[in-house]
Amino acid sequence: MTVLLASLDYILPVIPKDRTASYHGRKFFVFVRTMLALTLLRFVPTIRMQTIGMYGLFACVWSGGFNEPDRPQSLVVHTNGDPSLRILDFISMEDSLGIQVWHAGSSSSEPGILEQCCENWLSQDERVRADRFRIATSRNQHVVGRGMARRLLGREQIDPCLIAFAIEKNGKPYVSQPVEARRAFNIAHTDGLVMCGIDSQSDDLLGVDVEKLDRRTDPALAKRYFSKPEIDHLENCASETDRRNTFLKIWTLKEAFIKALGTGLQTPLADFAFEKIESAEPEIRFLNPKLESGMHWSFLSIEPRPGYVAAVALGTNSARTSTEVTLRRFEELL
Repeated sequence: MTVLLASLDYILPVIPKDRTASYHGRKFFVFVRTMLALTLLRFVPTIRMQTIGMYGLFACVWSGGFNEPDRPQSLVVHTNGDPSLRILDFISMEDSLGIQVWHAGSSSSEPGILEQCCENWLSQDERVRADRFRIATSRNQHVVGRGMARRLLGREQIDPCLIAFAIEKNGKPYVSQPVEARRAFNIAHTDGLVMCGIDSQSDDLLGVDVEKLDRRTDPALAKRYFSKPEIDHLENCASETDRRNTFLKIWTLKEAFIKALGTGLQTPLADFAFEKIESAEPEIRFLNPKLESGMHWSFLSIEPRPGYVAAVALGTNSARTSTEVTLRRFEELL
């Protein structure tokens, strides 16, 4: 059965994935490969739908082969503090509501395939800006972050090169054109990893941040920037490792929040405190009344890949029972 199904790759070419390929052309390839697969299922009695499963078959045809990809994790954020975890099978970029958090491993030296693909999607201005970086790591992170955002915002319908960005007064980018690509998004990066959050809604406030767990931390930073409840929590940590990891968890939560607001460090980090820090869904308490705006906030602390900690901040105009956050590897799309 495996050999027969794999032979599809020799009968039809792999679906084109380069930046010049037509998106409608790719969908045509998907249709043809699917029809051929169903024909094989009809005439070969040893292969039955209950063996493969319709969903798995279409996923294999879409991916251009029959090697099972990494299974994406899906975390469900419950505002009532009851988190749950489930696995989603083979979803496309257009199937998931809520928030998609994509992550990619960036090179610390010479650009790899990921960096080359992402650079193909950049505007001329973005390429000029990338060339100003003197450190390869910084350049690669910039290229991958902007390229990821373009590819994900365009989904399967819009050429990433056609998306135009503008900047809010505090420096937060947003999509200016085309209108169909306007959704809340945010980019974060650290040594070896770039992350991009994409919201299915355009009027939400979304922020993400990521840090590498082995980075050096200075306890003085907490006393300088954190709120009193957070400092007390750090002082009660059982070990230095626990204290460092907790510091980075709080730091990513704070960064994600101010990035969602779009204010950056103009909002003092000590003006708000996170509670239930040990939970995957910490809660925020505003110590400065000026931060009270009527927005409903949800937070999620995640491990996108081993050795990293990240946070997602979501502000909505109305309360929601839950928001699904899907964690996926960007390399799946290359």
